[in-house]
Amino acid sequence: YWFNEGENRLYTLTGTDVDLAVAINQRYGLNQTEKEYHYLVAELIAEASSRSPETVIRRFCHFDRHKGLYLYNNKGEIYFLDGQTVELVPNGKDEVMFLSNTEDQHFTYQADTKPGQIDRFLIDQINFDKESSRLDISEQQLLFRVWLHSLFFGSIQPTKPLIAFIGEARSGKTFTLRLVGRFLFGESFEVSGVDAKREDDCRINIINSAFVALDNVDKPISWLEDLLASVCTGVGFARRKLFTDTTQITDKADCFLAVTSRTPHFMREDVVDRMIPFKVKRWDKAIPDARTLSALMANRNLIMSELIDNLNRMVSYYLRNPELNYETSFRIADFAEVGWVYMRSMTADIGKSEGLGNYWDRLLGKLINLQSEELLLSLPIYHCLQAWMQDGNNHGRAVAAFELFDAFKAIEERKSYGFGHQTTRSFGRSLANIRSNLQHFYQIEVTKKDNRYIYAFWPLPSES
Repeated sequence: YWFNEGENRLYTLTGTDVDLAVAINQRYGLNQTEKEYHYLVAELIAEASSRSPETVIRRFCHFDRHKGLYLYNNKGEIYFLDGQTVELVPNGKDEVMFLSNTEDQHFTYQADTKPGQIDRFLIDQINFDKESSRLDISEQQLLFRVWLHSLFFGSIQPTKPLIAFIGEARSGKTFTLRLVGRFLFGESFEVSGVDAKREDDCRINIINSAFVALDNVDKPISWLEDLLASVCTGVGFARRKLFTDTTQITDKADCFLAVTSRTPHFMREDVVDRMIPFKVKRWDKAIPDARTLSALMANRNLIMSELIDNLNRMVSYYLRNPELNYETSFRIADFAEVGWVYMRSMTADIGKSEGLGNYWDRLLGKLINLQSEELLLSLPIYHCLQAWMQDGNNHGRAVAAFELFDAFKAIEERKSYGFGHQTTRSFGRSLANIRSNLQHFYQIEVTKKDNRYIYAFWPLPSES
């Protein structure tokens, strides 16, 4: 990379970078077709490789637990939040450097912005459905609000949640994620389709982006669940370096992912455990998308300014509490902690702050149940178990895995749930994998006798 101090801008040192070519032409009068141009780029690369300090290149924003939040405005400047003030500083402050995206639009912070802009132009545009979710509308709105703020603390979230908007056609799934992207990056942002034959393109998009929205993920794709799990857990993508036989490069994705779907086919256990499912329904009356997007862009500075003020409260909480001892049973603990800080930082009243933190923990408990439900509803084993438990004689009845397997096969013949297990071993393995999820809906006792697992199920009191 080459950092041009004159404009506080970082350039990628490649022969194909158009922005670099323009900068060199304007500064030195060299055209990309001239030999001298390529000599100059080669010298810059040599200088950067041999004598320049190694620097982590950032996109979008960066949070330092000891200093504050650095938010790039895509104009060679950073809004630095120290928990008290919002200061506009040059790109490169404290050796924090951001790479520009020429397509992204800059924004301007406006102090003393009245609250309500985020709700009006973003959250109120989402038609959440309480009928198809264990979470009511206010709970889904709060989760979305927390997630929106968490996007700015990606540097302390090595694991990240997967956002899924699930609902029927014309429920605004795609439009919601388009709104989020355009708020963050400007009018150039667009949601991305998923081509089952172009896994590499999807990976490259994720590696080079801070936020990616995958649209209409309605059909099974062999590689998708592995990709989603890898991104959410912060696992890098290993690949062979071009024009070499044995040199390997690992690309690290630092990206928040969101998907839309009518019929999700990404319900593997390790994916669902990291997913926040938002249920949406069709609008009775819809406002033209163009009008809503135009209003969003016209008020983007106000929305961002309100959000920056909220982020500064969170920064203040982090700086005042450098050693957080937060614990949670939620699988994505990094996100859970950010949400807990968000809740506790929104009021100066200690009592209210503690109450909001406790409310957040209870909400995560409901979310865990919702995740389990989403997983189980996609599994024929769960539907067979539900049918089997409709007979009260089976409540608390001790059965071996092979007996349960035979019973479920008989239910499958009548109900056609898609129970595809051919052996007791595969059935037992699948049952063991979802046991923790089933325990949100049934009391389960597992014992071992004569080298066989014995199961007993009871309905939980709320379902009896």
